[in-house]
Amino acid sequence: MKLGFIGIGNMGLPMAEKFLDDGHELTVYDVRAESMQPLFERQARPAASPREMADQLETVFVSLPTLETLRDVCLGDDGLIQGSTIKTLVNTCTVGAPLVEEIAAAAEQRGITIVDCPISGGPPGARAGTLSVMVSGDPEAIQTLMPVISLWGPVTSAGAKPGLAQVLKLTNNILSAVAFAATSEAYVMGAKGVLFRRF
Repeated sequence: MKLGFIGIGNMGLPMAEKFLDDGHELTVYDVRAESMQPLFERQARPAASPREMADQLETVFVSLPTLETLRDVCLGDDGLIQGSTIKTLVNTCTVGAPLVEEIAAAAEQRGITIVDCPISGGPPGARAGTLSVMVSGDPEAIQTLMPVISLWGPVTSAGAKPGLAQVLKLTNNILSAVAFAATSEAYVMGAKGVLFRRF
């Protein structure tokens, strides 16, 4: 497949590399030219802007650090939805359901399908291909993309509406935080118990 990837950071770089490992043609964009160099060395192609990428490719992935950056890259004057060729926009950012729904509504007016695809597992999981991938959106689009997104790790479907995967991801984050807090308390209790028995 011919794929685009915007946001070549700690997560984006190893995720994009998985596409090259699998033999896909890749076009990339990031505001930091140096971050893309490892991909250029593997024959990835540069885009000058999100819109230029969306003028060339039907499928574009985004991995960006903030809500504001994601909104600008997707909806700005030089954003992805302004492109003439893009058909599917895949969001891998954890930004909450409201922003995903906002982007999906704007994209729908231009005939662009949003696939919501937040991930969990951090840079080590991205490099190892063991991320937990949560996905929601148009079932046909997800089916088409499944061979690609499954390169990152096991995939869990959250439903047919963009934004539902965000809810699943945030639920997972809450459970992880609860488990961490409970584990920390258990260690403290255990340590205090040992000290008490010693004295």
